[in-house]
Amino acid sequence: MHGSGHESGHEPGRPVTREELHAYADGTLAARRRAEVTAYLESDPQAAARVAAYRRQNAALQEAFDPVLDEPVPARLLQAGRDRRAARWRAAVAACIGLIVGAAAGWGLHDTVVDRAAGLEELASRTAVAYTVYAPEVRHPVEVSAAEEPHLTAWLSKRMGFSFRVPRLGDLGFRLIGGRLMTGGTQPAALLLYEDDRGRRLAVYIRRDMPTGGRSELRYTRHFGIGVMYWTDGDRGIGVSGDVEKDELVAAAHLVQAQFMS
Repeated sequence: MHGSGHESGHEPGRPVTREELHAYADGTLAARRRAEVTAYLESDPQAAARVAAYRRQNAALQEAFDPVLDEPVPARLLQAGRDRRAARWRAAVAACIGLIVGAAAGWGLHDTVVDRAAGLEELASRTAVAYTVYAPEVRHPVEVSAAEEPHLTAWLSKRMGFSFRVPRLGDLGFRLIGGRLMTGGTQPAALLLYEDDRGRRLAVYIRRDMPTGGRSELRYTRHFGIGVMYWTDGDRGIGVSGDVEKDELVAAAHLVQAQFMS
């Protein structure tokens, strides 16, 4: 993890560095650069997956070592304890880095093929990326909050080019936080975020530039460690993603599918 307030020379349009991805994952990247990195992650699933891995690494290290750090240590053992913790910390970091490098080897680039199968795979990937980028956000997860739902619905419907209803997931304990406009393949896409009382979040991603082919069945996959349910209805693609149990995600997808279209 990194120190607070990561500042770097601000040059609009310059490449995003690995150090900035770490700072983004830690929540220490300067606000003026954070918006540019967010846009970059939306367009680069591989980079978004890397940030998700960094965040999981941070969480795992905190979970593993915060209890140890909080333990009272006798003065005579303090230095020895520090040495042991330092050794375990280095070993954990090395193990996590090894996992990240190994996973990155599997995230190879693929050719863009304009067919239905490739479109479905891309839909699932973009849904997971949307969750990975925005679900962890505390201050700015959405552009329009649930308090302005009529405006949110009208705005996204207009930009998307068709009318839809915001799904209700209250039966599963999830309430709407709000939504934002996203980038799709060739047209705008939309993102709706939900949260339950435990702070868990679900993302519903909608796009309207899918290869035509009627309505597909609901499918389940995992991208970057995140569960995704996804399907198409004509040229419209819908995905539901979240770090929840599979049966919860399946139930959410069925609710969204039943309520989504006006």
